[in-house]
Amino acid sequence: MKLYKALINAAQPLLQVANKIYMPWSKKRIDQDICEQIRAKIQVGDIVLTQTYGEFTNLIIPSEWKHAAIFAHPNYLIEATQPFVKRTKWYDFFMHKDAVCVLRLKGVDEITRSLVARQATTYEGMPYDLQVEIGPKAYYCSELVYTAAKTVIPDWGFELRNRLGVDTVSPDDFRKARFHFDVVYLYDK
Repeated sequence: MKLYKALINAAQPLLQVANKIYMPWSKKRIDQDICEQIRAKIQVGDIVLTQTYGEFTNLIIPSEWKHAAIFAHPNYLIEATQPFVKRTKWYDFFMHKDAVCVLRLKGVDEITRSLVARQATTYEGMPYDLQVEIGPKAYYCSELVYTAAKTVIPDWGFELRNRLGVDTVSPDDFRKARFHFDVVYLYDK
């Protein structure tokens, strides 16, 4: 745990600017047609995993899926990015991505998914969690998704993973949890 905290604290200055650095040759692969395909399948409360090629943070985040958000309303998603948790218009969100995986909570009705989405909106404005620790004061992307779902569905059963002595959750953890999610849409070419 001490080693993990020391590594995170040492990397803080880099992490604060890393998500603002893009490789100039990267071209987004999600176009208007794919946005419309996603729009036809996605429902409020769905969890969205993404990849954005050409971002410097891809070198730091050791997983296939780099970001997670919740489709909270027909017009926007809730996501945790630096410097805080915010709402992003759905079209703007998807048009800046290269790969998308939409997950739906398995065995959870539409009303409960809607409550998960509403819970996620209550974190809007909270700071981004650079410490990558589960807690109520700040949120990183997949922590936001996990906390919203776990708050609404306390007996959900999804387990955090221990990494370097700290319980965490990554976007990949959601993708690999086939007992908890159905894949509603996948674009990853």
